[in-house]
Amino acid sequence: MKVPSYILISLFSLVILVAIISISSFPEKYFNLDTIGSTSKKIQAMSKRGENKKTIKIFIDAGHNSRTTGGFGPIGAEHTLNYEVALHLAQRLAKDKRFEYEISRDVSNYSTNILAFGISNKQILNSIITTKVAGEKRSNPLSSKQYLDMYSMRHYAIDNNFDFFISIHFDTVDKKYYKKVQGFQVIVSPYNRKFDESFEMAETISKRFTEFYPVSRGTRHDKKLPESIWKKYDKNTLHLKGISLRSLIVIGDVFEYTYFNDRYSSNKGFIETIEDIPSVLLETGYLHESKFTNEATLKDVANRLYLSMCDVLL
Repeated sequence: MKVPSYILISLFSLVILVAIISISSFPEKYFNLDTIGSTSKKIQAMSKRGENKKTIKIFIDAGHNSRTTGGFGPIGAEHTLNYEVALHLAQRLAKDKRFEYEISRDVSNYSTNILAFGISNKQILNSIITTKVAGEKRSNPLSSKQYLDMYSMRHYAIDNNFDFFISIHFDTVDKKYYKKVQGFQVIVSPYNRKFDESFEMAETISKRFTEFYPVSRGTRHDKKLPESIWKKYDKNTLHLKGISLRSLIVIGDVFEYTYFNDRYSSNKGFIETIEDIPSVLLETGYLHESKFTNEATLKDVANRLYLSMCDVLL
């Protein structure tokens, strides 16, 4: 039987209407990416749990820059060593076609992608920066530009669908403790909305590093953390693994977490869809440990990070 043309037209119109309604109901992106010339193609987020994927995207934060510098010690400036390890990691990832990467900065300053992202999204990022949380204060007050750059870096990685964020640092300690203190620690934030994935990576990095490097005696947790954390994790065990739980900008902090919760408090379902990226911050060692003047050691650090990513992400 031939279907009348007016019925076909009506059905077609109905399909178009449904599609428009469905699209308009999707949550909007928080950040403006229109002006960003990303060096990487957007790739759907991936995990090792059997999804069909092509490339795993790693964002490498070479902690600090020539303006913020970080710490100083007998073996040099922190921002310089951070960058050296980041380059070695990038070179290792470049040899594996399963990965692609982007580094947060060159020798001195953040990438043009990150700076452009900050300019395009300054209003919302400043809203995060100025968010107040009862009983909390920022532990290391920075300039407004420094805050903007750090939040820009984190949200650039999120909005460009990177699969993992690694922030590379070195630690410092007073000279009188040089002989007593050495070793690494891995920091994870309970305010990262992908905390479980972040913690899995932190544990894996810990396993890889403890094969050769000591655990830092300087591991510590923020005094004020969600109570649910200590129902699941034991402080002693975390200390032995060199894992610290802290609220930090680049891996997710309490101010950003509160900002989004407050902004969308009337829509709990939407809060659950807020995007994030599994993230850890590695304090590789201390700036008085002479072994880190050896390029082979820095390459080994990078290789252990690479192997950890293979363990978790592939």
